[in-house]
Amino acid sequence: MRQILNFVPASRRLLQIVWPFLAVVVLLAILSAVSTSIMSSVRAYVGGESLWSKAQKESVVALNRYATTHSPAEFERYQAAIAIPLGDRRAREELDRPAPNLALARQGFIDGGNHPDDIDGMITLFRRFRHVNYIERAIGIWTKSDLEIEQLGEAALRLHTLIQTGARDPAAVQDELGEINAINARLTPLEDAFSATLGEASRKTQLLLGAVTVFVATLLILVGILLSRRLLERSTELENALRVSEERYNLAVSGSNDGLWDWNVLTGNFYFSPRCHELVGYSEQEMGNTVVAFISLLHPDDRESTRAATSAHLRYNAPFDLEFRCRCKSGEYRWFRARGRSVRNPAGWAVRMAGSVTDITDRKQTEAQIYAEKERAQVTLASIADSVITTNVEGRVEYVNPIAEALTGWKLREARGLPLSTVCSMMDEATRQPIPDPVARVLRDDATVRVTSNVVLLRRDGVEIAIDQSAAPIRD
Repeated sequence: MRQILNFVPASRRLLQIVWPFLAVVVLLAILSAVSTSIMSSVRAYVGGESLWSKAQKESVVALNRYATTHSPAEFERYQAAIAIPLGDRRAREELDRPAPNLALARQGFIDGGNHPDDIDGMITLFRRFRHVNYIERAIGIWTKSDLEIEQLGEAALRLHTLIQTGARDPAAVQDELGEINAINARLTPLEDAFSATLGEASRKTQLLLGAVTVFVATLLILVGILLSRRLLERSTELENALRVSEERYNLAVSGSNDGLWDWNVLTGNFYFSPRCHELVGYSEQEMGNTVVAFISLLHPDDRESTRAATSAHLRYNAPFDLEFRCRCKSGEYRWFRARGRSVRNPAGWAVRMAGSVTDITDRKQTEAQIYAEKERAQVTLASIADSVITTNVEGRVEYVNPIAEALTGWKLREARGLPLSTVCSMMDEATRQPIPDPVARVLRDDATVRVTSNVVLLRRDGVEIAIDQSAAPIRD
């Protein structure tokens, strides 16, 4: 028996080879994208801190001018400037909640002057890396700065109240300005520390991401090499298995009497194995490799049945098992048996058909001889003057010759399959008791049983006829 190896399509085999390297590229691309996103978010915070610091300084300058000029426009400039730190504060406080409202956090960052395209990355960085060393330190500094901003807002409100009430107490105004400038002085180192912490975080993050990228790339390359090695080993195993299978197949084919054929339904080309050429006596050049060449060798009486069987298999996938006569080079017609199966495309259409062919001439001749002998036996049984009935080992009638039909009153078509006792009812003439079943006695004693006296056959119509009866086994 030929070993069948299941091969995947070329595209899938190519994918199996290159997918480790594609995985390396994809994962490195993902890691690079993540690294870029993190660094972009860190830079966004650095830019946000710059806006925060600038706005805080502008708010202090506006308050100092407001204390001198009492101009409402200066106080409005203060409010516009201080809105940036306050917006960032709202975003931070919202993100610090267990279940933050991201829409509110986003609006806070927008109020803080941050670019809308950077806000998603800023939110992600805050939430995922909130407790990482450098990020946590920066957020701690940010929180302290917000407390100072809160005190700055209170001092500004008191200053605004003094000026709006018209008290115009220079000492009180100077006291509030002194507090405002003191807050500004305390905020300056916090702003510097925040910038330094973010800068350090950016450098450390870049270094860490670089190391991770190198590590992951190295790991993925090693994995890819390992998988590729395993794939090569598997390919070698398949090649060895294919070679062994081909050797086994060639031995099996050379040791059998079958020829092999392969028909490309689309092109009409035939392949016949060397054994096929030996069976008909034609060389490959003499025989040809087309449907027309094959049909030309068929016996005229077998061509239509061969076409019908082939068409039924191709159209309806009916079993293809066909016997036909083929003209050999010697001029004689020999009997062959062909069996095959088809290969179909995804649409269900047969595109290829292959199978085997065997010379069955000897079997056909034997069958013809057996049939002739059977016919002679049937003629002999029909011609003799004795009544003959044959049964199977269960005692059921299989054959009744014409004399037995006339004697028993049962036709063969009626008697076939009935118990012998129904068709041939016999009894002792003196005792009127039924004669023991002769078939049972033959099977028990494995010998001929003969009774020649006092036997009466009860015909189907009730007439009694005196007979001699005997029974003998028929052996295979």
